[in-house]
Amino acid sequence: EWIVLPEVISKEPLGPVVRRGDDEWFSIVRWTLFAMLNAEEMGVNSKNVDEKAANPATPDMAHLLGKEGDYGKDL
Repeated sequence: EWIVLPEVISKEPLGPVVRRGDDEWFSIVRWTLFAMLNAEEMGVNSKNVDEKAANPATPDMAHLLGKEGDYGKDL
């Protein structure tokens, strides 16, 4: 019989992990993390992404949200 404890014991893993030797998958995971961190710094989240994409505050935000350049092609 299993018991689910009410306390949070750990929040592992603390970062993304990929297996060794899969460089392409590592690159995808790494750049996804970079994009998420940049979005958080810029105040972009799931609730306001459409508004921010329609009126990006900076060129970096426009690039992040796909309004300038082509992130996908580079990856």
